[in-house]
Amino acid sequence: MNGYYLTTLRISIEDTQERALLVYIATTKPNASEIIDRVRQYCRKRALPERIITIAPQTEADALNSIVHDAAFISEIPAITRYQDTPPVTALYFDVSGSIIGRSAAFCKDLRRQGLTTLFKDGKGLLSTAGNFHYTLQNDKHCEQFIRTSNVLTDGDAILFTAFCCLSYMPDCPGSA
Repeated sequence: MNGYYLTTLRISIEDTQERALLVYIATTKPNASEIIDRVRQYCRKRALPERIITIAPQTEADALNSIVHDAAFISEIPAITRYQDTPPVTALYFDVSGSIIGRSAAFCKDLRRQGLTTLFKDGKGLLSTAGNFHYTLQNDKHCEQFIRTSNVLTDGDAILFTAFCCLSYMPDCPGSA
């Protein structure tokens, strides 16, 4: 566990779809140089984002806000991504119910859905058959796809991201589904 989970999402911003790099902060002490290093490593192997979104618990708002507005942090982003049309960095925060402060319920739901879908696809958690065999479920029915959670829940940061995505379903949380 290194404190950060990164994934790519497609988000709607003012009626356009953008490729966004989501940086989930899974540490209680976010660090600018660690975030820059993780973003650099991630961007070396993938298409460059049009936007970078950091998301953390509301308790980390002051620390993360100071990082994303720090001149040294901001100056590193063009070298990692691109100098022309450098992606903006946005800091988002969620409360105890998993709601993202200042964002619609639809935005929160879409972010969770895309984040978990990407986690399972990239982590080889969604197993599909090639058509020549099928999976047998516990109820003796058959299917062509199977979700194996053990394949994706091996990284502590991904587990914490998954927990964030499940917060709104906790019965004692305000605003739960």
